[in-house]
Amino acid sequence: MRLFSLLLVTIMLPFLTFAQTVDEWGKVYSYYRQMMTYDKDTTAEAVIIFDVGDIAVSYDDGQYIFQHHRRIKLLKESSLSRGSIKIPYYTGNNLEILRNIRAQAITPDGKKIALSKKDFYRERNTEGYSYMNFAIPNLSPGTIIEYKYEILSKDVVELREWYFQHDIPVIYSSLKMTAPVLLPYIYLFQGSEFLTKMDDGSYRFHDDGKLKVEPGFYEMWNAPAVKEEAYMTSYNDYRARIRFQLEKVLGKNAGAYQEQYYVKQEMLSSWGNLAKKLEDLPLFGQQYLKKRNYKDLSAFLTPMLTSAENQREKAKIIYDHLASNIELNR
Repeated sequence: MRLFSLLLVTIMLPFLTFAQTVDEWGKVYSYYRQMMTYDKDTTAEAVIIFDVGDIAVSYDDGQYIFQHHRRIKLLKESSLSRGSIKIPYYTGNNLEILRNIRAQAITPDGKKIALSKKDFYRERNTEGYSYMNFAIPNLSPGTIIEYKYEILSKDVVELREWYFQHDIPVIYSSLKMTAPVLLPYIYLFQGSEFLTKMDDGSYRFHDDGKLKVEPGFYEMWNAPAVKEEAYMTSYNDYRARIRFQLEKVLGKNAGAYQEQYYVKQEMLSSWGNLAKKLEDLPLFGQQYLKKRNYKDLSAFLTPMLTSAENQREKAKIIYDHLASNIELNR
């Protein structure tokens, strides 16, 4: 019995210690310090031990705070360039501020090498974006990189996206999102085609991954790497992620016999309203609504549409024709 208990503790130790230290700055148990391969992907040059985000929206201030804490284990020589990190944020119209940034390296023997303020520098581009840059020196395989920061943003309509997958595996990723009842959000999860509902209410993600969704809290374990490949038009569209969009702005009634809340402003439009907005765009709808721009195509396709029984079939006929005949002119 004592041998069985010891064996059970040995097996569970990585998971227990990981759960206890996911948010503790600089506290890394020896299991992760000594780890030199990731058993679920032995080809991985590095692995994200944890990636933790927190979004807190304020109604009164009309802004939100995004906190991010990440820990990366470098496994191979090819991973050392990951010590040079660039964090993007949007500073056009003073929309976002990055603050409270910290970074350090932790060696396999537990030694910590912290960066100072002078090691961080900001660069701007002409499109309103800024980048906080830093590089951790003297890295070697086995080192752990850890950093955290906050972003204060005034864009409460569409919050920052959260990616559960990256170009290296992720052992644990979570996002907490809190917002006042007067600002209801909808969330959109990308990657649902790889989910399988389990009996306990969680989801299996790919083969070994797991996703758990609770109100305002989203967790994923063992997310596989997504490598950028040739002919990928948008790398981010292949990664599991979650996005939030403000649905409406509510107001609170003062009268005792009225509904508690009322809609001050609808933020999400209907498909019909969205189509109308697209048609009004000078470089989009206003172009294709000019009959001369599609007169010949319309004359060609009209006879093909007579067999269609509904609008969906018509759209498919048009789509299939365009997909088969459009070519790049370069």
